[in-house]
Amino acid sequence: MLRNFLFRTILAAALAAGLPTARAADDDADRRPIPTEPPKPVTGRMFLDAAGSQTSIAAFRGKVVLLNFWATWCAPCLAELPSLDRLQERLGDEGLAVVAVSEDKGAALDRARALLVRRGLDHLRFFHDDGSALVRDLGVRGLPASVIIDRDGREMARLAGAAEWDSPSMVTYFRTILAP
Repeated sequence: MLRNFLFRTILAAALAAGLPTARAADDDADRRPIPTEPPKPVTGRMFLDAAGSQTSIAAFRGKVVLLNFWATWCAPCLAELPSLDRLQERLGDEGLAVVAVSEDKGAALDRARALLVRRGLDHLRFFHDDGSALVRDLGVRGLPASVIIDRDGREMARLAGAAEWDSPSMVTYFRTILAP
């Protein structure tokens, strides 16, 4: 009885605080990014590519960017990486750039780089947010998190949490954005 009371109290507090609660698995397939109104410019904050060279969102100007933040210690992040890879394979030639940015630190950074290779995620390039400056600038509060950036470098939507990025509804969503 006390256990049931505690559960209901904690659930009520979470709902009152606006915290996410568990959803049915079917709901995840239809999740869509939440529009950013009005679209806002993304900062010129630098992050690193696989070679350790600095790059920024400006390097992807002219493409729609799915900027995804992930880490090897984040189970939902690891679960969604294959769908990000498939989405890049499917829509990369249509003007989509999936930019998966690792938030790993120290020795985990090498594990993150190796993970993409070991899992055969050949369509995702490795990027790293050194010092988590980009994630802070964008106000990301948890992982995984994704920000959709239009061809002009403005944030147009975001999604907190994992998604099935190559689901039919997501592919339709991105094709609508990519249409001329």
